[in-house]
Amino acid sequence: MWMQRGRQAKIPSPGTNQKLHIFAALDWKTGHIDHRVFPKKNGQHFLAFLEHLEAQRKGNQRKAILVLDNASYHGTRAVGDWLEKHAHRYYPFWLPPYSPELNLIDRFWGHLKGAALANHYFGNVHNLHQAINDAVENFNRMGESLFDLVFRVSRKLPRAA
Repeated sequence: MWMQRGRQAKIPSPGTNQKLHIFAALDWKTGHIDHRVFPKKNGQHFLAFLEHLEAQRKGNQRKAILVLDNASYHGTRAVGDWLEKHAHRYYPFWLPPYSPELNLIDRFWGHLKGAALANHYFGNVHNLHQAINDAVENFNRMGESLFDLVFRVSRKLPRAA
């Protein structure tokens, strides 16, 4: 950060390294992001997120595609059992290892971290959780979709005719 020569900036810190972990799903038709925040990323919490998605999709007869990126919690036995049980409702699409550029939701993580949450002091994990919820809600409310984030043309590139 920039600071005046000879003056030390004081940056507040909560003093602990608390973390929040977010699971999210994109409805590619509407651009809506559905998310849940958990204290840990593990198979148990991922299953809770899948159950949340299932509850949100009640009445929707279309089969959904779940894009999974080979994270360890995606491959647990319990998640595999859930995917088998719900095979008539969900199709798991496994991305190749180490390919975040293929996972559309990773663009949203970049937006969330870089534009919505960066350079803010939240004071505690509760305030951070609220900021995450607010940022996702604002994203869902604005006219711009996740596809706009992905396919936005840089100002440095020449305009296409």
